[in-house]
Amino acid sequence: MGDSRIEWTKLVWNATRGCSRVSEGCDNCWAIPQARRHDGPGGAYEGLTRIGKRGLDWSGRAILVPEKLVEPMRHRAPSKIFVNSMSDVAHESLKNEEIAAIFGVMALCPQHTFQILTKRPRRLLEWFRWATATGQQHSGRAPQGLLPQTTPEVAACVAAAVEASPKVQQMLKTNSVQWPLPNVWIGVSVENQQTADERCPQLLEVPAAVRWVSYEPALGEVDFRRWLPGGSALGPSLDWVVVGGESGHGARQFDVAWARRVLSDFAGAGKPVFVKQLGANALENGGPLPLNDSKGGDMDEWPPDVRIRQFPEVSYGPGTRQARPGAAPSFPSEASKRRRGS
Repeated sequence: MGDSRIEWTKLVWNATRGCSRVSEGCDNCWAIPQARRHDGPGGAYEGLTRIGKRGLDWSGRAILVPEKLVEPMRHRAPSKIFVNSMSDVAHESLKNEEIAAIFGVMALCPQHTFQILTKRPRRLLEWFRWATATGQQHSGRAPQGLLPQTTPEVAACVAAAVEASPKVQQMLKTNSVQWPLPNVWIGVSVENQQTADERCPQLLEVPAAVRWVSYEPALGEVDFRRWLPGGSALGPSLDWVVVGGESGHGARQFDVAWARRVLSDFAGAGKPVFVKQLGANALENGGPLPLNDSKGGDMDEWPPDVRIRQFPEVSYGPGTRQARPGAAPSFPSEASKRRRGS
């Protein structure tokens, strides 16, 4: 687990490795060449990339790395942690028990906020249903160190973590948490209206303290209003969105007007927005927007009205404020977040 350059998180925890493409948002995936550098004999990503008809690609296989499981438990300072920047926690080749091991460790680290992104919300929804069914079988059989009131689902996940990594057992401390885990934010990556229409409704079925969207790389305008309070959707709604244009070689166009629409729609629903970057190929009023930063990440170069970086305010402990579904959240400034180290 290491420091991250991603503006909306602090640390990255890659408990799994490997992936496969699912939509055009994956076409310029930065993680594939990164993994390729470590795909030699004995390398961390050995066998997880390949050269195919379309050039360098993932091999289509993902694996759990048991020795990585304990890393968040060793980090005591409360932090935002991005789960699997080089993989997808809901990848089809991961067993239910392997996904459960990751959730088990997150349950044992209530001091952290874990940020999950997936392009496979249907698979994650299937896993939650499995966890509920499996959890009932663990009722009254929580691993040593857990209080009796811990939910069966949490007990099942912690048991899976202990099974995957004996080191977890060594670090296991008395703990009692809710289900779904209140310190886990679950989001989907979307790039256009088609992928938003497919993934956002499935995300809203997933139990989560915060449901969010990474609209990056943004490749087309997206109307999110139907999944926000006041829209056509009943029940849960989206809680947060991150917006970003594509960077790197061959970056596709990002129209700043797309960010403005998202800002308007989410602000109208009382929900926070985080504009991460405008990308390497930004457009403004139909023409190129000159930016010196190679990723379009320097806020001082942006039009003033899109210089917005907000977080959902969620508190987990007794006596602290707890965000309520549909309630207008408070939006801490980026500067205050840096001072707090979150």
